[in-house]
Amino acid sequence: MKTRNLSISLFFLLFIIMPSMPAAARTGVNNPDYWIGKLKRPDKAVLTAGEIEALNRSILEEDGQMADVSALPDLISGAQLQAWLNEDLLPTPKRYDADGILLDDGFFAGLSHNMNLSGVLDENPVRFGYVIERADIRAFPEGRPVLKSPEKADFDTFQYSSVAPVEPAALLHTSRDGLWGFFQTRIVRGWLLLEKVALGEREALDKGGELIVVTGSSVDVFDDIKLKKTVASVPMGAVFYPSKRRLKGAWAIRYPAQGADGLIWK
Repeated sequence: MKTRNLSISLFFLLFIIMPSMPAAARTGVNNPDYWIGKLKRPDKAVLTAGEIEALNRSILEEDGQMADVSALPDLISGAQLQAWLNEDLLPTPKRYDADGILLDDGFFAGLSHNMNLSGVLDENPVRFGYVIERADIRAFPEGRPVLKSPEKADFDTFQYSSVAPVEPAALLHTSRDGLWGFFQTRIVRGWLLLEKVALGEREALDKGGELIVVTGSSVDVFDDIKLKKTVASVPMGAVFYPSKRRLKGAWAIRYPAQGADGLIWK
């Protein structure tokens, strides 16, 4: 593995706090053993490692929005990039902002301009990196809610999903104002604020070695040994690379960050 990224001596802590639950609440259906006891063979593997790999491949083949980020090519053709950028057409029905005010044609013209479609090249280089803080994945380079009705509780039609640290992402294109990037993540393509992603070379996606997988519903990440300064709260399924340092009650992990020359690992 190449080591083009700078390593520095700081480390981050992943600390799991299990919420306390009264003894009475841990009985019956609230007790995991209740459900495990209903299975004839609870320890039987559902799928083998090979079957899991085959399932993952089939999902990627069937869903054109999902991708193995590390397997993307170094260059994306202009035709392919244009097709991806135009998968969602700008809304033609009426849309409203968070205050219930009707958005005019100028808003959508500005949005189209900022997508920078004229900046698509015949061959477009791909950059790789990691999400460094929770980021919304948007249909267009716009962070403000865009609603179908003037009701404030309405669904934000520009919101695809969100990603947490440390999610791999590939930058395919940049908005005209330089604030947004059109990214491929593992789950969907869309626009993320560039400040939320630390970019490096392809080798940044291959750290190798053991992994720490979050199994709690929400886990806090700290950057101080006293566990007082929270950097992020990450959901179940988040994956980290462990630091060589071991601590009681917490895991020391490596965490991506923006450096002077791009992605660094703390």
